[in-house]
Amino acid sequence: MTGVQTCALPICFPVTIRVPTENRLIKVQQALALGASVDEVNKRSGIDPWFLTQIQEINVMAEAIRSAPDLGYDILRKAKRLGFSDQQIFVQVCNRGTATGTLDSAYFNVVKVIILVFFTVK
Repeated sequence: MTGVQTCALPICFPVTIRVPTENRLIKVQQALALGASVDEVNKRSGIDPWFLTQIQEINVMAEAIRSAPDLGYDILRKAKRLGFSDQQIFVQVCNRGTATGTLDSAYFNVVKVIILVFFTVK
């Protein structure tokens, strides 16, 4: 394969992960989501571990939203504090147990109302 290095990461990256491109952060996020350590990604990309840790926290929260049986106040509050938009929360809810979610705008409005109610009541 041209332009691909052998690596210990869950997925192999093009050589360009070291060079800032429009897709670099997406590949970094994917590597962390698939189990690569912050140290591994830091060595390969040169991105500061603090930033990689922040990306990892977002990945952990996305997984928590996908795996939660229901969206409770605590999960929603943490997600909003990490900067998740209502639409990003909705996408994670739609991706529960599936590779791709069905983005139904009516369902998105229901999720948005639930989020608003959680933060208005408490």
